[in-house]
Amino acid sequence: MFVRNVHAAVTASSVPLHNAPTCQSGFQWAFNLLGQSPCDIAFSVEQPCPSPTTIPTLPTSSSYPGPSGNSVNPCTCSTVYYSLLSACALCQNALISSWQTYNLNCEALQISVFIPPLTADIAIPNYAFQDVTATPNGTFDEQLAMNYTGPDTTASVPITVTFTSTSFVNTNTETGTSISPAITSTRSTSQSKKTIEIAVVTSCIGVLLVLGCLCFIRTRKTRSRAHLRSQMDGGY
Repeated sequence: MFVRNVHAAVTASSVPLHNAPTCQSGFQWAFNLLGQSPCDIAFSVEQPCPSPTTIPTLPTSSSYPGPSGNSVNPCTCSTVYYSLLSACALCQNALISSWQTYNLNCEALQISVFIPPLTADIAIPNYAFQDVTATPNGTFDEQLAMNYTGPDTTASVPITVTFTSTSFVNTNTETGTSISPAITSTRSTSQSKKTIEIAVVTSCIGVLLVLGCLCFIRTRKTRSRAHLRSQMDGGY
């Protein structure tokens, strides 16, 4: 029983928005709070952008290609749309493309964000915001997605991403080639600044200690010479 969908089961939003592929059983985690499958959600989030397309049913040995031509837009070039499309492929027991393969024709990439405005009939599940550039093979990770928690992102509820998994398990991946992230995100900025500050302070202390030692040695030598001279003068 899928508890999250009980309150939306009888609403018009739970009706498929187009002739979407049918998900197999066991993929309730991929549905949103409106009872829509990842295929329906992917179709919905693409509509605000130019030249939206339909999402066909996939054969088991196939995967969804990346956008090309008129279908290249801010919606389809987002990891959010890619993750939804990947979940749509997985729920059909089909394959998924790596993010690098998928975005070959994209000029600007949106990583874990979705720029186009959301309408009232769109609810994006939390798992769609996972950073696919950080997974081992640069692909949508099903196991990681299942451990995401938090409310769906809607026009009135901003994104709040949390997850409990610390490992990645790739399933139904078209390619296992490791890739470098298309966009490198900066993390723990404050920690990096603190590390730099500590290094600077440590260096300054080290320099002061060296200067202090040199001054001490020079002072001792000066006093020793003065004392020796006074002894020699007293001898005459």
